[in-house]
Amino acid sequence: RRRLDGERAMAIEHEASLTMVLRVAREEMEQIGGKVEAAAERVAEHRSELGQINARLESTRRERARMSSTVDESNRQLERGRTQIDERQSRIAEYIDTIGAAEVEVEASNASIATMTDRFAENGTELTAANESVERSAVALEASRVEASRLDRDAHALEMARREIEIKRESLEEAMLEELGFDIGSLLEAHPELPEGPEGEVFVRETAVEESESLRLEIKRLGNVNLDAIDELKDLEVRNEDLAKQLEDIDSARVLLGDLIERLDAASRIRFEETFNRVRENFAGSQGMFRRLFGGGSADLYLLPGEDGTVDWLESGIEIRAKPPGKEPRVISQLSGGEKTMTAVGLLMAIFQSKPSPFCILDEVDAALDEANVERFCNVVRQFLDQSHFIIITHHKRTMQACDRLFGVTMPERGVSRRVTVKFDEVGHHGRLAGDAVRRSESEEQAGEPAATRPDSAMEIETEKLDPAALLGGRKSPEAPLPESSGSRLADAWDD
Repeated sequence: RRRLDGERAMAIEHEASLTMVLRVAREEMEQIGGKVEAAAERVAEHRSELGQINARLESTRRERARMSSTVDESNRQLERGRTQIDERQSRIAEYIDTIGAAEVEVEASNASIATMTDRFAENGTELTAANESVERSAVALEASRVEASRLDRDAHALEMARREIEIKRESLEEAMLEELGFDIGSLLEAHPELPEGPEGEVFVRETAVEESESLRLEIKRLGNVNLDAIDELKDLEVRNEDLAKQLEDIDSARVLLGDLIERLDAASRIRFEETFNRVRENFAGSQGMFRRLFGGGSADLYLLPGEDGTVDWLESGIEIRAKPPGKEPRVISQLSGGEKTMTAVGLLMAIFQSKPSPFCILDEVDAALDEANVERFCNVVRQFLDQSHFIIITHHKRTMQACDRLFGVTMPERGVSRRVTVKFDEVGHHGRLAGDAVRRSESEEQAGEPAATRPDSAMEIETEKLDPAALLGGRKSPEAPLPESSGSRLADAWDD
């Protein structure tokens, strides 16, 4: 029992110590729990801060990537800018070199002009002196001609006298030889002294010969004398005056033509600008033909700038930019075939609105259009029937249905062609021709029988005469019927 009590006491002590240890452990657990909670709160705070830091890091990374791409783009733009700067600097250098060369050429041209002006002045002075010299030479030439003529006459008279004297001398010598028996030539050789003249002058033969030779040399130095030089000079002066007048007329005509060209250019620019703006409004306006044909969309008609960036009303090209409904704006070359056709028809109708034409021939314009666009095309054409007549070549059924009259060619027999005319108002809903149309056809066939039975050729063609009044003025419309006088006038014009 004492042992049990001792064990019990030991157990109680051990329990008390365990209780004390448990209490201490609980206190420590409470402290550790508080620390854990504080640590958890700090961990949560750190996690929140870490999330914010990660978000900022991600934002920073995105910003860095954007900045990197921006820097790359800036570097590329900087490189392009540097390339453009280098190109423009090289162009500027070329322009400077060109300007320098042009200035050198201008200076050379100015110097050449100054030299030519001086030469023209010198030539004018020389020409004046030459004209004066020519006049003096003409006067001297005329005097020399008179003197030469006189000398020729004198020489001729002297020669005739010499010949007569020579003949007389020979006759005398022969007579003296026959009568006296001696030769006068022998006497002259034996006595060379000449007797004095009637005035005491001694005739020296050598002196006379030298004087004659000197006169011949002077006449030879005069050269070939142009007797018409004065007349030619007068003719040249008259021709020079005529050419000067013609030059003045040409200069005045050039000035007048330049003025006329400038005025025509200005008037053409004004009229073209007005017409272009009017056609542009009719084509691309809010109520323009493009929106009518496409049922919406937009279009624009503008002039293409030149190489220098300026627009010239007479020289610049014309471009059409169209935006059909539900599509991006494109130039006309990028549109489909039907869209090109509709755009072209809209532009044609806009031109008609600006300046209507009495007749219009359209050849297969609806070939690339579908049924809906053909209907729009026919509706637009109907709006112009009060001012224009349309002749349409087509194979589209809906376009044929919209017409008032059809003209076709058929071959009922092999080798025989026949022209057929059909009015839609002569066809009933059941698809049969009216009685008047049948009778008219029979009467036309009877009228064409003689032509079909002629035996002149192997193949005969039966034709039907077109009715211009029905073609041009016979259009019927329940809303606005045309008067018969208009059709008759058009028929007369067609016959003419």
